[in-house]
Amino acid sequence: MRGAGVSPLRGQRPHPPLPIKSGLTKHQVFTVVLSGANPQWDCRPLETLIHPSQHAEDMTMKIVLQQILTGSRLSIIVAVICSFLATFTLLLYGAAQTITTINHVIVAGHVSSKEAKMMILSFIEIIDLFLLATVFYITALGLYELFIDSRIKVPIWLEIRNIDDLKSKLASVVIVILGVVFLGHAVKWEEGSGSEILPFGLSVGLVVVALTYFLNATKNRKSKLE
Repeated sequence: MRGAGVSPLRGQRPHPPLPIKSGLTKHQVFTVVLSGANPQWDCRPLETLIHPSQHAEDMTMKIVLQQILTGSRLSIIVAVICSFLATFTLLLYGAAQTITTINHVIVAGHVSSKEAKMMILSFIEIIDLFLLATVFYITALGLYELFIDSRIKVPIWLEIRNIDDLKSKLASVVIVILGVVFLGHAVKWEEGSGSEILPFGLSVGLVVVALTYFLNATKNRKSKLE
């Protein structure tokens, strides 16, 4: 393509044609700088040529907002710390209940179906505590990976890259917890006690089916994206 010509002022000799300037965005404006016999293009952002002070204020506001939003993600550390504290509390309580149950079995000194049922129920409740502690631990770890630092070294099965990964891992643990809760309810249930186990079992089953469907849908969506 031929260059663009610049009209000379009165009493001046014509300037050579300006070369075509390419690769510029729509936010840039062209001005001609005449320096002797060599005219040049001067390309600067359009905002700085029209309203330089307003542009500077806007840029300052954007930088401040970006810093606030970037720094606010560190507030998630509160949720992470609280989740870890809940995890340790549940683990310690479960350990204490385990010791208490074993001590009760030893002190009782006799074996019966009633004592066995009470022991089984106690251990089921302990498992429930440990699983709930796992939920809080995965929550704390997931929030830390997502908002604080994703470079933390964890096993592959605990890597959390997005919210869907966190929800999937929590849903998997919740399914196991519901199974343990139903098992404890079934152990406590006695025929003619006035409480029906079938409605409770159906309710738990519906929740498990819904969570399983969610896990499968998440897995299919992830495989499609990959």
